[in-house]
Amino acid sequence: MRSILMLAAVVLAACDTVSRDAARLDSSKTTSDSAAGAVGLDTGAAHYGVTGDSSKARLLVDTGAVSVYPEKPVRGGVVVALLRSDSSTAPRCTWRGKATPCHASDSGVRVFVPLSADDSAGTFALTIETPNARITRQIVVADRDFGRELILLSDSLYGLVKRRADIARDARAVHQVLAGVGNEQRWTGRWRDPAREREKTSPYGIERFYAPALDSSRTIPLSTPKALAGFGTDTLRNGNSELPGWRHAGIDIARFKGSIVTAPAGGLVADIGEYTLMGRTVFIDHGLGVFSAFFHLDTALVRRGDIVRAGQEIGRVGRSGLATGPHLHYGVYVNGRDVDPALWRDAVEWMTGRGRAIASRDTTHGSKESK
Repeated sequence: MRSILMLAAVVLAACDTVSRDAARLDSSKTTSDSAAGAVGLDTGAAHYGVTGDSSKARLLVDTGAVSVYPEKPVRGGVVVALLRSDSSTAPRCTWRGKATPCHASDSGVRVFVPLSADDSAGTFALTIETPNARITRQIVVADRDFGRELILLSDSLYGLVKRRADIARDARAVHQVLAGVGNEQRWTGRWRDPAREREKTSPYGIERFYAPALDSSRTIPLSTPKALAGFGTDTLRNGNSELPGWRHAGIDIARFKGSIVTAPAGGLVADIGEYTLMGRTVFIDHGLGVFSAFFHLDTALVRRGDIVRAGQEIGRVGRSGLATGPHLHYGVYVNGRDVDPALWRDAVEWMTGRGRAIASRDTTHGSKESK
């Protein structure tokens, strides 16, 4: 069904200003350790310090070996594991049997595992290995229904969806930007919202299908993908159910054109680009494989290579690319995979550890500094 999906695995969802309330995710009930025990490790009891509100300290539950957040991971979220280790040797970590980046610092080994909406639910093994320890945890990732919708587009906007070669080129460029896994954490503390919500947003992970329309652009919620075939030809130009579509890789924040967009956390401006679907875009590298992205901008107020602080102005809201109205698409990527910005914000409030880390062993992305 999704002929464009394979071409735009990272370009991901072009946005529209959908008139719906933001999906509010209850991530307050997060904590603790996943079910399986440690393998071949004797470290004794170890507590990681948590800065900020003392009530948040309860979120970090010691297992005598490794602590895992959250208690109940879901598709679209992130798993963060912390292992106390004083080894100066780079750690090696795997997720679902494949190498994944992990980072050692004076607070121990940290692993950020993205649970992208495109990944399946299930029970998967997370392994952390140092010269002194080898830990395996079985992480249960719960399923989640992100919903789906049909977006009817004017001829000019639908023409963007059909530019497959350009979309494939953009996907390769974005892959390159997100490939860096620097060993320096550039942010501290909880992330901020990059724009104040005006009224409504479109949530992360929703599955979108696109079709040309005779009338004005609008959005129709769908109960199942099969409902696509049920719309009459009075609105659609044809009854073809093989419509292009892909998941929304961030959240849409409705704002007036020209509204200020700010950096959610400290980082380095990794790229500023003009893309077919995303329009004028800014990527910020926050270190440790974490990036934020801002699509459909009218103006970028920073340059590639700039160091930005949390709350600094980085751009102005626009409607460039595939957008039916002015708004900000805000995305967060971990190790090259998109995650729900709301769940990432909650994760970083819980995490500990700062400063320059020991180079990690990563056969997937390579170990290198951010540009």
